[in-house]
Amino acid sequence: MIRYYFRKLGKSERGATLIEFAIVVSLLFLLIFGIIEFGWILFSYITLTAAVREGVRMVVVSEHTGETDDHIKGEIQTHARSFTMDKEDIWITPETFRIYGEEIRVEVRNAELPLLTGLFGSSIQIAKPDRVIKATMMYE
Repeated sequence: MIRYYFRKLGKSERGATLIEFAIVVSLLFLLIFGIIEFGWILFSYITLTAAVREGVRMVVVSEHTGETDDHIKGEIQTHARSFTMDKEDIWITPETFRIYGEEIRVEVRNAELPLLTGLFGSSIQIAKPDRVIKATMMYE
């Protein structure tokens, strides 16, 4: 009697289509959300790079506009508002006395980006101490 039910169960294909559909749809959603997350990370990386470039430009013209380094760091944070970073994570070198013809460098050493879907973790660290986002410009 039990053998009869096991044989009948093994030959029936009534739920196979539903199972195949569930597997394919879950893989499709994973692929779609992966593409969305990758696009978000790429967009945010470009935004952070543009904010650092804008920051170094602001440092170069700060003598004429009177902006302080602390204000410039705040502007970088404002432009890259999707990131979690402190003002201590933004480095401006040289810090004080700037000479004409000298290179000015702005670096972001620690920036964390919250992810959208949460499927691949809650956040990703875009800038680390070993992978710095930086921009350099001549002080004139």
